[in-house]
Amino acid sequence: MKKAKSFFFVLALGALLASCGADAPAASSSEEHEEVTSSIAEEESTSSEAPVVEESSSSIPLEPATSVSAFRSTVEVGAKVDLEGIVVAHRYNGQGTPYINGFYLTDGEDTVAVYGEDTAKQVKVGEKVRVSGEKGYYIPSADQGSAAATNYKGQLQLNYPTLISQDGETHEIPASAIEAATASSIHAIPLSTDITGKLYRVKGYYGVSEGGVTQDPYTNYSLYDLDRMESLFHYSTSSGKDFAWTKQYDGKAVDMLVTIVLAKPNGGGWRFAPVSCYGEIEVPAKDEAAYALKRLEAEVPLYHEAPVNLLVAKKDPYDDAIREISTLDEKVTITEETEGYRIVVPAEAVGSHELTLKVTYNGEVAEKKVTLVLDGKPVIATTSIADAIKSEDGTEVVVEGIVVGAIKKSGANQSVYIADASGSIRVFANTTSQPNIADLKQGNACIIKATKTHYKKDTITTDYEGDLELTNPEVLWQDHNENDIPTSGMEKISVSDIVNGTIENNLSGKVYRISAMITKLPGAYGETRTMIDPANQDVMMACYSQSSGKDYEWLYQYDDGQAQNFLVGVVDNNSGSGCKYRAVPLAIQK
Repeated sequence: MKKAKSFFFVLALGALLASCGADAPAASSSEEHEEVTSSIAEEESTSSEAPVVEESSSSIPLEPATSVSAFRSTVEVGAKVDLEGIVVAHRYNGQGTPYINGFYLTDGEDTVAVYGEDTAKQVKVGEKVRVSGEKGYYIPSADQGSAAATNYKGQLQLNYPTLISQDGETHEIPASAIEAATASSIHAIPLSTDITGKLYRVKGYYGVSEGGVTQDPYTNYSLYDLDRMESLFHYSTSSGKDFAWTKQYDGKAVDMLVTIVLAKPNGGGWRFAPVSCYGEIEVPAKDEAAYALKRLEAEVPLYHEAPVNLLVAKKDPYDDAIREISTLDEKVTITEETEGYRIVVPAEAVGSHELTLKVTYNGEVAEKKVTLVLDGKPVIATTSIADAIKSEDGTEVVVEGIVVGAIKKSGANQSVYIADASGSIRVFANTTSQPNIADLKQGNACIIKATKTHYKKDTITTDYEGDLELTNPEVLWQDHNENDIPTSGMEKISVSDIVNGTIENNLSGKVYRISAMITKLPGAYGETRTMIDPANQDVMMACYSQSSGKDYEWLYQYDDGQAQNFLVGVVDNNSGSGCKYRAVPLAIQK
């Protein structure tokens, strides 16, 4: 059989890099925790993938090949079939030096991943090929528990491939195999609907984020909607090196062809890989003004609990758009401050109030009248946070408190810390309950119904009882104000006290008042934040992050060698022997 010369687009597939190089299995069928992570760069997953079968020398079968659509929907897992189509792009592995380990195949109606290094190296992009293999699904080990909870099958792929034939020609990808979409429309597709391997043409803003200075640095990629309100993250097993050709599009609006690799069911949803770029696009100023208005409207909660004391940012996060907020309602006071517009409505002003939102961008104006509806606070029986902590694990409690801060993952709240005059506690949301805490922000008052528990990974054999937390939260009420954070129930301790904490003295799940210095250190996943004890600068405590450290950008201004008074949550995350507590900087104590 004649082999065609190999050439390829840079494209990849793999599993998400976890911090410390370890996967984090789910706590149970209803909860998922992960080890501390600092990047959306991916880890190699060759141990879970199908082995390769060498190319067959058999003759081409006379029977028609199975369509990819039928392969996806009707063929049983483990069944052997022939697929025929055009090679869309190669897939890569290897974080040091990327190497081909598979490819994507389209028959003009649907597209699927083919996993097999030896076979993939024999085919070229654009070539029409026929391969024989076995149907399977791939799920990284860290995602298996949460995949079951969300009915996510994993990445569909043809395993054990054998090359039957190849034509050596170069064909265009049929337009019929490509669907127009946005990052938002893809993100909204349920994980129970298998779209892995499918091709989408997406217009949006492309982002490139370089990782830390390490022996094996990584690069992260994202594709935002044109309104920049939703995004997709990449998936790579080559530290992003296989997507290096896309760096030229960083920060630019593009028209891009992508494939959906797989999903991260425990956070972030569908992940993409770029296939090709049709080119840069120009977004008209009128459209940019409309997008900026949409972002402004998203920052003004239209259903609120009285009273209102809300600060809306004056600066648009993306464009040099001029924002304005005004009202003719005498019960509403809007004051322009340095950082934004302060909206104040007294408690007795329950009802509807009209506001005017206006954005000007490059001479184009977008304006909209919105109605702010105020409700009174409901009467709900609650228990103090201190009493909730004393309750037995498994007890359902209802607590009221002020949000101190959050742990974010993929831009969304994964946990929030709340406090009242008696104490503080971490509220953790799994994939199912995560939307329930999505609107909670620092300073918001809230009433939450949840279950008191301690989380401990099944693999931990020490006597550590687990991280204290409230789980499966349901927000019964919240305001959107910037209330003062109560600190009377927070213990004042040192960084050394936490670092030297023992299993018997469980410090997890609470907020502490700590004097510390902040510094940044290079790590395997980029720059990490570290807290230093001012009284003993040899004692350091790492900062826990599920967002590549991006959730700690607010700390940059304090990276000056001066001690500050912080409000800090503490997590152990069940890291093994001992406690190895980590810090969650939440706020500066005022």
